Amino acid sequence: MKVIVIAALIAAMLTFANNFFQKDERIFDAEPYPTKLIHKTDLFSNHFDQGTHEEWASISIGTAAAGTPVKVMEPGRLQWYKIQLADGTMGWVPEENLQASKEGLIRRARNKHVHLWDNLDFRNRKTIKEVNGREWVTRLETASPKLSRGGTPMHFSRIRTEDGTSGWVDDYDIERVGWKQPRLIDRQEWRFNKSAFLADWQGKPVDEFIQKFAEPAAIQHNNGRDIYFFNNIFLYDGDRKEMGIQAIARSGVIEEIGRTGRVTKWIGYFPLSEALRIPFVINHIWGIFDLAHNDSYDNYGDAISRDLFDMPGWAKFIIAIVFIGIFLALFYIILYVPYFVTEKIAYRISLNRKLNNGIIGTIGTVGAIVLGYLYFVFVNVNIGVFNNWFLLHFLFALGMTVGFIGKWRNDLLYQRCQRCRYWSGTDNGSDLVSRTHKTLTTTYSSGRKTVDHGTAETWIDHRLCANNQCGFSWDVVRNYFSGWSRN
Repeated sequence: MKVIVIAALIAAMLTFANNFFQKDERIFDAEPYPTKLIHKTDLFSNHFDQGTHEEWASISIGTAAAGTPVKVMEPGRLQWYKIQLADGTMGWVPEENLQASKEGLIRRARNKHVHLWDNLDFRNRKTIKEVNGREWVTRLETASPKLSRGGTPMHFSRIRTEDGTSGWVDDYDIERVGWKQPRLIDRQEWRFNKSAFLADWQGKPVDEFIQKFAEPAAIQHNNGRDIYFFNNIFLYDGDRKEMGIQAIARSGVIEEIGRTGRVTKWIGYFPLSEALRIPFVINHIWGIFDLAHNDSYDNYGDAISRDLFDMPGWAKFIIAIVFIGIFLALFYIILYVPYFVTEKIAYRISLNRKLNNGIIGTIGTVGAIVLGYLYFVFVNVNIGVFNNWFLLHFLFALGMTVGFIGKWRNDLLYQRCQRCRYWSGTDNGSDLVSRTHKTLTTTYSSGRKTVDHGTAETWIDHRLCANNQCGFSWDVVRNYFSGWSRN
């Protein structure tokens, strides 16, 4: 156990250091990029088409005509951008709806080289250069769309790279927004109980709301009211999780809090799940121990990870195995806490000699179930990683509960004297009662059969109370299985 505790402490320190000391190169005061739309397009509240998913929701908040001047406010996932119209409306549009800039950046793509071709004849074209990584290029001309073998239109542009090489590339490989520095928003995720959140923010100035939760993901003007969309806020109401929270304001004051989408969370069906959800833990504590968290970005707006020094592949593999081991130790310690506490409480109660082993066993069993349940729910509603592995965590916690109850029952049978009720049991030898050969045949749905052979032994363990004033002896029946093999 000492080794596991030490490994868990190392894991905690590594995750804390990984997040605390990361270098953040984001520039939050970069200017919006002016451009215009080339197609009539819908604006959405999130960087997805309309819909609701486990972690996001998106709806259409309006339309804009082709030729409309816009400002690009920030990049999103999957080549979506947040734009702002002249009236202050903000929303997300796919990149292909934006006019391509004269200068553009080679799109970031892992393990992909961008090919510059000498012509657009698929059968005879030759690669004249490969661009690996980010590079600024200049668009020289755009060709008419060509049809792929499947009939899909393909768009190509002729570009010039920084070394003066000119050639044709797939339009997709060049970003359409030509800003030198992306405008990124320092936006944290927040999770709250709905009732408390409404009580805190209804009637408050919307400017305070924005200052707390960062620039909204979208803004819609509707019948004299302004709707501010925040995709970084999640509210919990019983078994429901609400996403795309809307701060609906009139004259700068929040009148009500709405939602864009809602899903059901299984953990919400468990009794006391809402009472055990503590926003302070969710929003401020667990994040510092999230190994996957990344706050480092380069001047292109790309998330980066930094290696302290280069290592050969075999060394990285060994380190990865060690890391997996110590983080499994951290996971084990997190789940072991309630059972450790239960054992200490049950042991203190067992020192009361008025209580027999049956009562002590019941107290330990009930305590393990109750505390294990409370801890299981607490961890699942407050620590995001366990929400994603709900079934695995449930089975792990169930196994630990059953294992603890079995260990506690075994300790009582062997160590606590039934007469004087001291923890004074000692070994007084064992006798083999019977040995039986067992055969287990298993038939699978395919018709295949397996036959396992083994030996079942029954032993009687003799115990003797070490208390000289008692001297009571008792027996414990123990079944033992050995020698299993499969034919």
